[in-house]
Amino acid sequence: MMTRMVVSAGRLVAAAASGLMIIGLMTGATLEKGESRVMTGKVVAVEAGSRMIMVDAAVGTGIMTIGAEVPDKATITAGKVAKNLSDIKVGDTVKMKYGREENRLIVHSIVIQ
Repeated sequence: MMTRMVVSAGRLVAAAASGLMIIGLMTGATLEKGESRVMTGKVVAVEAGSRMIMVDAAVGTGIMTIGAEVPDKATITAGKVAKNLSDIKVGDTVKMKYGREENRLIVHSIVIQ
């Protein structure tokens, strides 16, 4: 059985899993302010207007969904080519470095693979 964990510091996030709607509000308690993490996964949602991205990553036998804000200062690349948030599509595999600032997760960099 596959389980899903939804993480989005200070934001309400909805994700579909096994035909059920899971709604999670997490505070990022496992990621301390100023700490960074790197994860690789599939983009499940991207919203250029609100500068948000959601990425699914396999964790053990489950899936963890990370929802984070992508500030203008975040670097986005594909190989050595600079890209924009609007270049990222649902289904793309990305390597994302993110951290916690106050009550939200912030992307530092995204590499489109």
